[in-house]
Amino acid sequence: MPHAEALAVDVLLISFIAASNNLCVKRPKFFIDIQRQLKLLQQRVSHKVKGSNNWREAQKKVAKPHKHIANTCKYFH
Repeated sequence: MPHAEALAVDVLLISFIAASNNLCVKRPKFFIDIQRQLKLLQQRVSHKVKGSNNWREAQKKVAKPHKHIANTCKYFH
């Protein structure tokens, strides 16, 4: 038997969650915060010779921000 009042939750594009008790959680912008850094690193990769050791090192540096974005998104949910 429920003993508390009901709570309605709506998942939106503008805000992450809007609840019936006036709770509104803003949508986090994980990618937008790191987009500038990622753009710079991807440009550096594009100027390397594909398959070279310098290219592989640059690829590893690009993977770090992507992993950071994925982890922060996963931890938020």
